[in-house]
This record gives sequence, C-alpha cells and structure tokens, in this order.
Amino acid sequence: MFAGKTSVVPTPQRPPVAELALVSWRSETHSRRADEAARRAEMGETD
Repeated sequence: MFAGKTSVVPTPQRPPVAELALVSWRSETHSRRADEAARRAEMGETD
C-alpha cells in the first residue's frame, strides 16, 4: 500500500423494497398471535 492512501471497501447495495402489502387487523382479536391463529383457522391450516 502507498502511504497516505486508504482502501475503499464498497458497501453492498440493498435491493429495492417491493410494494408493501398491508393486512388488516381482525377486530375480534387482541394480539398479533391471536390474529394469526384466527387467519390460519379460517384458511383451514393446522399447526
């Protein structure tokens, strides 16, 4: 290396963020966990 020169390490660029899809909150649930469980039950998924 030469005196007085510093090496520049390029920082990786983030990919562009896609359009965010917001999900509405169910009024009968009082927590995120309960909301997710209600959605799974409605879709017929089992744990």
